[in-house]
Amino acid sequence: MARDSEPDGARGPDSVVSDCVSVLGTRLTAYVAGAAATGSPEDLARGPRQSAALARLAAVRQLIDIFAAANRLSLVRPWLQECGAAGEPAAPADLVRAATDDDDFKEIHQAATSFAAAAVRTGPLRCAR
Repeated sequence: MARDSEPDGARGPDSVVSDCVSVLGTRLTAYVAGAAATGSPEDLARGPRQSAALARLAAVRQLIDIFAAANRLSLVRPWLQECGAAGEPAAPADLVRAATDDDDFKEIHQAATSFAAAAVRTGPLRCAR
């Protein structure tokens, strides 16, 4: 996954989509982007709802960065799908899909930051013996 200092919009929609697909998979990426079907999130980056889909995917790309910075990238996908993970009864993926403005995304990012920080404080993930 490409990581650089350019903001998501400067790298182009295909880069943001491919980064999300590489971490979340095609189905979850299409879902959070707002697709009616989970087939091709790349189509959303070019369709009539392009700006809303790209805003959602850019927000998810930032979530990926939050978890990556905490060395917990493998937790992004399950966290997005876990009901109540963002302090709401819905799963964070549902909240991203329903988000309409920057304030909505900010709340989701704050929840992810808190979760990732807590995951770091608990130390390495270990199996029970």
